[in-house]
Amino acid sequence: MTAPTAHASTVRVDGHMCGQVAVPVAGPVAGPVAGRVAGPVAGPVAGRGGGRTVRTGAAALLLAALTACSGPASDEEHPGVVIRGDDAGAYFGTDLDNPYEKPDVALTDSAGKDFDFASDTTAPVTLVFFGYTNCPDVCFTELSDLALALRHVEPDVRAAAEVVFITTDPARDTPDVMADYLDRFGFPAYVGLTGPIETIIEAGNGLGIAVAEGKKLPDGGYEVAHGTQVVGFGPGGTAPVFWNDVAHEDMAHDIEQLAASS
Repeated sequence: MTAPTAHASTVRVDGHMCGQVAVPVAGPVAGPVAGRVAGPVAGPVAGRGGGRTVRTGAAALLLAALTACSGPASDEEHPGVVIRGDDAGAYFGTDLDNPYEKPDVALTDSAGKDFDFASDTTAPVTLVFFGYTNCPDVCFTELSDLALALRHVEPDVRAAAEVVFITTDPARDTPDVMADYLDRFGFPAYVGLTGPIETIIEAGNGLGIAVAEGKKLPDGGYEVAHGTQVVGFGPGGTAPVFWNDVAHEDMAHDIEQLAASS
């Protein structure tokens, strides 16, 4: 099967940029690999459909994503990225052959308290999303899908889950603003995190998520770019899966699988 051609579309809504991109990736691909982004910078490779496995380091994923619009990459250019479409994975999202570790970064939570990501994310199931409260559509859609997925899991799994929202717009997303925004979704438990943009970018790098510093545009708008996948940490403290544009029913299945993992 031929790898999908890179393409992107962007729209301006109140000075913000959002879009979608199909990402060609080095290595054997079975079926399209689609990634959705908010802003002009693509997030890492994201998969839709059962059993797709990604074997890579975070840096290689970021490199594949950030070069996605320049044409197909070869194995020689990005030898670290391998996607295996053999339907062997446990998840409808994208399986990570090398699960992510929790980034060792210090941030501030939506109550204004210090938050050490590595040690303070203690829920058996921790679901991490990078976004911002002024995002015109993509962030709200992804978080709404996540909230809906959590309503479809068993009560004990729902009680074990916590959503971690890391702002990509710390200049405007104060702790109070994040708390008001996240209250809308009815998550069983959540925490909003902010901090210096350099620390947020570092946290994103550790999870294969592209984050770019927000900037004002000449027309008075504001541009914030970030990957939009949800990263899932299980009881073992590592993240073996992430989701991007996955149906909420499939995500609910995966969250229950994640909760049962060790």
